[in-house]
Amino acid sequence: MSDCLWTSGSAIVQKQRLDPSIQICTSDPATNCIKSGQNFNSNGDLLGSWCMVAQSNSCAFVIADKDPHFGGGFNGNSCISGQNLIDMSSKGANQCANNSPGTAVAAGPVQVDNIPAQTLCLVSKDHPEICAVN
Repeated sequence: MSDCLWTSGSAIVQKQRLDPSIQICTSDPATNCIKSGQNFNSNGDLLGSWCMVAQSNSCAFVIADKDPHFGGGFNGNSCISGQNLIDMSSKGANQCANNSPGTAVAAGPVQVDNIPAQTLCLVSKDHPEICAVN
């Protein structure tokens, strides 16, 4: 997963140089996402949406958000800091270094009533849709 390692200054994310202090948001997918889509369960119920925010060679950094119909304050989009992306890519690339290609998933920093409302994923750029919030 060496393609999945993003460090400060190493990439442009949402028209900003990657820096710990930037905000990376999933609102306005047409502008903020390289690719985006929705996730459904086996019954066809909408679970949420995903947004590919960074790509490097074979790896993509994807943020998935719970759909608002779950109630409880979920709004269907979220923001993370550049530091969140840097930390997730560093931990994921290091933990999964021997599993190339691999997938790394973590509950994101955004929570509503102590329920993760977001998932951060390092996945193949060819299949960003596997990143979902369940």
